[in-house]
Amino acid sequence: MDKAAVAVAAAMILNLFIKILYIDKNHFEDML
Repeated sequence: MDKAAVAVAAAMILNLFIKILYIDKNHFEDML
């Protein structure tokens, strides 16, 4: 597998994960 493709995929997954964590921290009270 191409190293560039792996790097892009990892960056996208990390970005998504960080966004989910960030939203959870800020809107946790709203979800309860």
